[in-house]
Amino acid sequence: YEERLHLSRKLGTGLPDFAAWGTSLPPLWDDEPLDGRQVVVICEQGPGDMVMFAQCLPALVQTGADVELRAPQRMAAILERSFPDVRVSVYPTIEHSAAAPSSADYAIPLGSLPRRYRRHNDDFTAPDRYLAVDPGAAEAWRERLDALGEGLKVGISWRGGGVSKELAFRRVPLMDWAGLAELPGIHLVSLQYGERRAELDALAEATGARIADWEDLDPVFGIDDFAALVDGLDLVISVANTTVHFAAALGKPVWSLVPTAASWRWLTERTDSPWYPTMTLLRQARGQPWSDLLRETEQRLAAFRNAEG
Repeated sequence: YEERLHLSRKLGTGLPDFAAWGTSLPPLWDDEPLDGRQVVVICEQGPGDMVMFAQCLPALVQTGADVELRAPQRMAAILERSFPDVRVSVYPTIEHSAAAPSSADYAIPLGSLPRRYRRHNDDFTAPDRYLAVDPGAAEAWRERLDALGEGLKVGISWRGGGVSKELAFRRVPLMDWAGLAELPGIHLVSLQYGERRAELDALAEATGARIADWEDLDPVFGIDDFAALVDGLDLVISVANTTVHFAAALGKPVWSLVPTAASWRWLTERTDSPWYPTMTLLRQARGQPWSDLLRETEQRLAAFRNAEG
């Protein structure tokens, strides 16, 4: 995985060019003793990656290091709230963060921490919940969810972002979710980022099924609101995108729809995730259309509703 640092510019992975680190930052940490030393950790990639890798920050702090985490504006508040032993500094972009000078003894990209702290199965020791939401936002979103009425509140997201070659593997037609929306005792709540109104309207027109959606919610830049909404839900079902990382790091039950050609982080066969104790992986079989997996998910959701009821 360290090869991403050398290939980022060539592949356009959304990483700063760590291979051209230059003289602005101190040397990369290479396992030297850290007690009493200052370490600057550079956030990288998208919010889901940041949430996933951030679970290693407490282990870094336990070495006795003075840790600074450089984060983009949209992620700064939730990271600062969740990791009070880490100093969070705000930069407009990841590239600005990696280029700004530092007087620390060492620097390390956030995604390189698992190389030290997630080497074996027994190293996956993150608690069920390690993100902290804004209390005021949480209360406001609980009121909105309560207004939907009795029944389970289930968040869904049906499209992932990222590089174009991954999009086809993380895009489930919203029409395939109609069966879940029609289950009695279930309120589906949209957690989808990006343009979604046309798809929601088309589903409602074709099937009568309606999914709760608030146009003032911005899952991309309004991270505190997004996290607070997720925290108020009973369950999250989503393609393997940023949503599942937030839900699992908040300790919510989350079912991740994993494609046959899955990202490395979801491994190959298991139905649980060592990264997240509350996550279940619903895997697409080779050649299986998403619609078939959604029908299986509908049956699973009905059983979950009955157990919760």
